[in-house]
Amino acid sequence: VIGITRSGRPHEAADEMYRAAALRDHLPRADFLVIASPVTPETRGLIGAAELDLLKPGGGVVNIGREPVMDYEALRVRLESGHIGGAILDVFDPEPLAADSPLWTTPNLIITPHNSTDDIEQYIPRTIDMFFANLARFIAGKPLENQVDRKLGYWVKG
Repeated sequence: VIGITRSGRPHEAADEMYRAAALRDHLPRADFLVIASPVTPETRGLIGAAELDLLKPGGGVVNIGREPVMDYEALRVRLESGHIGGAILDVFDPEPLAADSPLWTTPNLIITPHNSTDDIEQYIPRTIDMFFANLARFIAGKPLENQVDRKLGYWVKG
């Protein structure tokens, strides 16, 4: 597993980690490209035609992040040509995906309803617990937990 993040700091789930600037250097090594990125000014349009062309022929793509990070038309063209062997898309902008979208008939594409990371047994209880814990902190005048870093544009674990 090769990880690409803003910081490039080591992570227990990855064998190698690199900063975002090295993304294009490592795309040719990927059997699968998994995108789990928020939309920020730096990530919007991050994966386009040029980046998809760097992937191994027959490679796979999974997007569980946000659609604006990837050019879905460029992906569709590469799926139809066979350069990309398959893809799974879980996020769309807007949602739901329009009924007349050409993605519905794109070969080797699986479309899921924005639920790829939902843990049916844990997600809702954890979310409710987090909300009420923050509500209690708010009422008590304490700093809230799990806040989005407005400069970065996403939540950063403390």
